[in-house]
Amino acid sequence: MTYRPDIDGLRAIAVLAVILYHAEIPGFGGGYVGVDVFFVISGYLITQLLAGSAEKPLRPRLQDFYLRRARRILPALFATSLVVAVVSAAILLPWDLARLGRYLAATPVFWTNVTAWLEGTGYFSSKLVHVPITHFWSVAIEEQFYLIYPISFALICRYLPRHQGVRSLHSGQSRLPFASGVYTRRPRPITFWRHREHGSCCWEGFSRRAGKAR
Repeated sequence: MTYRPDIDGLRAIAVLAVILYHAEIPGFGGGYVGVDVFFVISGYLITQLLAGSAEKPLRPRLQDFYLRRARRILPALFATSLVVAVVSAAILLPWDLARLGRYLAATPVFWTNVTAWLEGTGYFSSKLVHVPITHFWSVAIEEQFYLIYPISFALICRYLPRHQGVRSLHSGQSRLPFASGVYTRRPRPITFWRHREHGSCCWEGFSRRAGKAR
């Protein structure tokens, strides 16, 4: 995959928007959309990889992609978790430390978002004010997406006729979040399906390239 400096520039703008939002800088009340921009970028990149030209087989391309993601994310993720754990052990009260421990345990398996959902809390909940790694929920969503989406994409494009595969994937993913919310009748887990909700423009753009996935 060719390096895209414009995408890195868009990432920088998204990060800046989120930082300014959390800093409560006037005029950036909507800066939280930077997270959604990241989701769109992730959806675009992985779909480009899956539906791109077959210069080499899909499996090696995916392996390269996952390796690059691991090198980029895991060192910072584990270093941050270690520092937070050490500092929190010294300053947090026992019950706050116990809650943080649950989130630290969920971090290596990218389960932070589901942990918050199971507790009935959200990113802005006062219950999580002493959990400084709640922002890992977005990392969890990305990795869940990267693990499941390529498999579903490859299977659908393999067994459905040309073009129909991506359309079916697009249609199915657009309905799953709604069906989940209706079925559970409670706040649904923030899962990788948010990539579909915020990245529909990416999937639409590749609907004409389904036949090139293999």
